Amino acid sequence: MVSADEGRSVTVQCLYSKNLRSSEKRWCRSGNWNSCMVTDSEGTFSSRNVFIHDDKNSMFTVTLTQLEMRDSGWYWCGAGQQHGAVHVSVTPQATTRATVSPVQYLKTTGRTPSVMGTNDPHSRPVWEHLLVVCGIVLLVMTVSLALWKLRKHYKKKQKHQRTNETNDNFTMCPWREGDYKNTSVIFLNAPAQQVQML
Repeated sequence: MVSADEGRSVTVQCLYSKNLRSSEKRWCRSGNWNSCMVTDSEGTFSSRNVFIHDDKNSMFTVTLTQLEMRDSGWYWCGAGQQHGAVHVSVTPQATTRATVSPVQYLKTTGRTPSVMGTNDPHSRPVWEHLLVVCGIVLLVMTVSLALWKLRKHYKKKQKHQRTNETNDNFTMCPWREGDYKNTSVIFLNAPAQQVQML
């Protein structure tokens, strides 16, 4: 994430793998691939308020000048198939806020200020990754529960149908003790008229 006052400039450093040195580099407004600005064979791009320079080693820089409020938003750094998200925040000129100059930063920390590279594994907060994993687990559990409920309902319905069919096809014949002595009875799954006596 980078920020600057309205009318000022801001520079973003985008890192890429060494095997992508010869790939074209892109700077795009998120959600609009037609807005992409692409480097030429020299590794540069220049327009009224956007300048891109590729060092042809492992980093290209994007400088946005004369920032306006409408320039705030999400952008993509791209090299080959690699993409990294960058959020640009433009604050109104009237806003006063404490800033640390590069000289003060160097004196207190002993290193130069820089924007986190797009391929840095720590460029996104850990909670974002946890949120994605939790969402996937929740989705899998919901689908599994729904399938289990459907299967249980289907088995119950089939069992109920089998019980009804058995009751419909089985006919009880009344008998008295002594009636059919020395006879065998065969019960068939058929109407009562077709029951045969042996």
